Parts: sequence; C-alpha cells; structure tokens
Amino acid sequence: MCVLYDVLSIVKDKKFMTLDPVVQDPLPPKQNPQFLQLISKKKSLAGAAQILLKGAERLSKSVAENQENKRQRDFNSELLRLRQHWKLRKVGDKILGDLSYRSAGSLFLHHGTFEVIKNTDIDLDKKIPEDYCPLDVQIPSDLEGSAYIKVSIQKQAPDIGDLGTVNLFKRPMPKSKPGSPHWQTKLETAQNVLLCKEIFAQLSREAVQIKSQIPHIVVKNQIISQPFPGLQLSISLCHSSNDKKSQKSASEKQNPEDHLYVLEHNLHQLIRECHKQTLSSTVMPHPASAPFGHKRMRLAGPQAFDKNDISTLQSNEGLLEKIIKQAKHIFLRRRTARTIDSLASRIEDPQIQAHWSNINDVYESSVKVLITSQGYEQICKSIQLQLNIGVEQIRVVHRDGRVITLSHQEQELQDFLLSQ
Repeated sequence: MCVLYDVLSIVKDKKFMTLDPVVQDPLPPKQNPQFLQLISKKKSLAGAAQILLKGAERLSKSVAENQENKRQRDFNSELLRLRQHWKLRKVGDKILGDLSYRSAGSLFLHHGTFEVIKNTDIDLDKKIPEDYCPLDVQIPSDLEGSAYIKVSIQKQAPDIGDLGTVNLFKRPMPKSKPGSPHWQTKLETAQNVLLCKEIFAQLSREAVQIKSQIPHIVVKNQIISQPFPGLQLSISLCHSSNDKKSQKSASEKQNPEDHLYVLEHNLHQLIRECHKQTLSSTVMPHPASAPFGHKRMRLAGPQAFDKNDISTLQSNEGLLEKIIKQAKHIFLRRRTARTIDSLASRIEDPQIQAHWSNINDVYESSVKVLITSQGYEQICKSIQLQLNIGVEQIRVVHRDGRVITLSHQEQELQDFLLSQ
C-alpha cells in the first residue's frame, strides 16, 4: 500500500522521470521522381562520354601509327628510287652511297661517300608541304656547293705574283628537273664537284711531271702554261661552297667573257675517255683488283714491232698536253679570223671573202679565202686559197695544188694575203 501511495503522489505532483532517448534510423524523405531521372541521365551520359573518349584515344593512336607506317613506306619507296640511280650499301645501321667514278674507271683517291638519312624535320600535326621528301642525303663537306673548271687565254702577266688571282663568277645552281626529287640534283652537283677536283688533280700532276722548255706553274688552284710567246693559258678550279663568305667573293668578281667553255667541255670529255681507256685496257679473264695486260703490247711480238713502234705505244699524251694543243688551235683560229676580217674591212678592192667550214676537228680547222677584183668591161679575176689551220702552223693550199706553210706569227699571214 505504501508503494502505490508513493506512485500516486508522483503522478499527482506531475513529476515524471526522463529516460535516455533511443537512437533510431531517420525515416527516408519523400524523393522527387524528376531528381531521380536527372541522376540516371547523368550516369548514362558519363558512361557514354567515357566510351567516346576511349574510342577517340584509340583512333588517334591508329592515325599516328598509320602516318608513321606511311612515312616508313614512303621512305622505303624513295629509297628504292634512289637505289635505281646510285650505288648503295648498308654498313651497320647506316645506308651509304657512292658518288665516285671508280666503277667507270676512275683512279681518284677521294672516297665520294654520302649517307642516306630519314627526314624527320616535319611535324605530323601540321600540314605536310608539297615538296616534302621523307628521304635526305648527307654529302661530304668538301663536295658541297658548285664547281667548274675555268680555262682562259690571256696576255702574259708581268709578275708571277699576279698569277694567284683568279676571276671567279658565280654560276647558278642547276635547277631540278620537273618530277625529279631534290636529292637527285644535290647528288649530281656533288658528283660534278668531285669530277672537277679529279680533273684539276690530274692536270696538276701532269704539270709537275712534264718536262718542257717553259715549265708549267701551279699556284693554289690555278695552272699556268705558255702556249705562245706573250700569251698564257690559265686553268683554274673554281669551287664556291654554300657559305656566305664564298658567295660574296664569287659575286664580287664576275667576268665570264674570257672563259672558254669549249675547252671546259673538252676537259670533261677527255677525263671520261681516260676512264674508258682504263676499263678497256684489261683483257678478260683478269684478276678483280689489277689489270692483266694490254692488247697492243701483246701484239708487239707477233707483228715484229721495233723500238720506235713500242715507244709510240707506251707514250700517251696526257690531259694537259691535249688541252694545250686545243688551246693553241683555238687561239690560232681566232687570230686568223681576226686578221682576215681586218684586211677585208680595210681593203675595198679587191674584195676578200672567207667561208669557214662547219665540220672541224679539235686540232684542225679550214677556211676558204676568195679574193675577187673587177677589171675593165666586167672582167672578174679571182684567187682561191684554202687555209688549213693547225696547232702551231697554217698550211695554205692554192688552186693549182701548191702548198705553203706559215708559222703562228700574225704578221706572216698578213703579208702573205697582201701579196696575193
């Protein structure tokens, strides 16, 4: 009874004892269906974007690989074109080519080796230019630029110190043919430089070895000879590289008038004949590295050659002797033409006409001189002469067959024509 009384008293006094709250999970709020739809769309778009990014990355890798493979294929096809025109060999991881004329019979000691490299100076992200070539060649530094052999006939210099000056004039670089790659022009120019150096080396060697009454002079890149008294034949190696200094010096001195292009062309032709003679001097079968014998010397015994015949077989004119003889003939022909023209312009009666032959030799030319005079009552008198211009003399053939030999002196020819 006492306990019940106490409870009732507590209820009556409104005094409740508070207990600790029980932790319960909050009720989920009522979610909006539009919000749920937005979240699902966002997840779907994120998944699609991830798939697209992966595909784009694969495509970019594939395009880069295709471009690299295409460059490799272009390099191989360009290398095949290069191999069709030039000799190539592989040494280690390098591809080397040969510029020399050794296979054609040249004995020049220059190696003439160039290297084939892949052109990697282009950015794949940018637009490829039209003149892009995946292949490039690297030539030796001493074969860069352009070169030529200058041959001229001048008055004799009073001092030997004046011989070292060579009048250079810059030649334009050879233009590439339409449709041909740029490396073709580059290699052809380098090969021409090598050939010019071989020609000048051969001429310098012969100028030192040949014993003549007036010795030949070799000064720097110039060879001086004296074909006639008071005249000098100058053969110079003109090499202009790609640097600005040589281009400036070449452009400062331009005097192409005294250059004999005919003799330059003849020098190239003579060196190729020497190459051909070197190849044809061997008789098959022969060792691969050395000649076995000469055809003409083998005929000396069966045909009973004497000492003079054998000496004529062994004595061959060199490049320098041949070009000096050609220069003498060219100078004598020019001076003869100048003498005839001066007499024809100075003398009105009788009239002097010169008819030059179109077919000439490098050592001989011919001109027909016709001297006509009109007398009384239209009586025409004429004298016909045939002048055969050689290396050091002029042979005059009359109409009746008489032959007169004149020297290289200009006054002698002039006196003879005046006497006629």
